Amino acid sequence: MSYILDALKRADAERQRGAVPGLHAQPLTTSNAHASAGAGTRRKTGLVLAVTLALSGIAAGLWGWRAPADPLAPSTPSTPSALSTPLPVATQPVPAPATKAIIKAAASPTTKTTAAALPLLSELPEDLRQQIPKLVISGAVYADNPAKRLLLVNNQVLAQGSVAATDLVLEKIELRNAVFSFRGTRFKLAH
Repeated sequence: MSYILDALKRADAERQRGAVPGLHAQPLTTSNAHASAGAGTRRKTGLVLAVTLALSGIAAGLWGWRAPADPLAPSTPSTPSALSTPLPVATQPVPAPATKAIIKAAASPTTKTTAAALPLLSELPEDLRQQIPKLVISGAVYADNPAKRLLLVNNQVLAQGSVAATDLVLEKIELRNAVFSFRGTRFKLAH
């Protein structure tokens, strides 16, 4: 850019003298060339300084924008004197995990029998098994969403809660088992 400015300045100077400069025109004086070279150097230095400041600002912004640290992780002190001074640790009682309450609720006698404790169809008494209609499971679709689970029983596509036969309800479709209810008696059948 400084070359263009120099050429324009020379063209103006020669027009004022009455001669039109050519492509290979030499500068009038060496002091003008040194002055314009110094101005170009200052411009380059200013440009480098501006780019450096902009990149530093971006780096500082990214540093402040990074993901917050784990609030429960202990922080490291920033000064060496703080390393030698023991800091008091506040102790608060930790609440009991929620899983204990769930386990107690599952074990209480007032809850329904869990699917793991349900008997298999083959484990039911013989007289009850003879009353249950024949069940042939030929396919199953298991999904995380219970509304999308399907079971192919006796050539019928059934969803959870469907009636498979008279007094026989498909209560739940699990990954490897299906839970049925026949006249109030719940049992599971592997598929």
